[in-house]
Amino acid sequence: MTKRNIPTPEEYEKADRETDKLFDGLDEVGALFKRRFSAVPTFNQFSILPQMDVDFRAYIFFNTNGDIIEANEAGLVAQMRAFVIELLKQARPDLSSEFAVDFEIDSFENIKEN
Repeated sequence: MTKRNIPTPEEYEKADRETDKLFDGLDEVGALFKRRFSAVPTFNQFSILPQMDVDFRAYIFFNTNGDIIEANEAGLVAQMRAFVIELLKQARPDLSSEFAVDFEIDSFENIKEN
């Protein structure tokens, strides 16, 4: 750091590399997840991001709150969770065997209402 606590260009580059590493493979996980579940008519959106409190947070959105209930009852949400875990293991073999994923299951209906 410089005298005024401004990062040097080298420090910025290092931070960029470290950030890129956090996101490494997540685009592929998202694309494969969407390809696998896009035929499910109640599925709306998926996103996964690195986090500080857990390793990753995966967001799975359905169209309505009723769709979430049905997906849970049919075992679809459990299948989706397991698929994300497997995709992460494949995309990020550098992860420890005890990596943590927090799943947020929500609906587009809730987003529109709130």
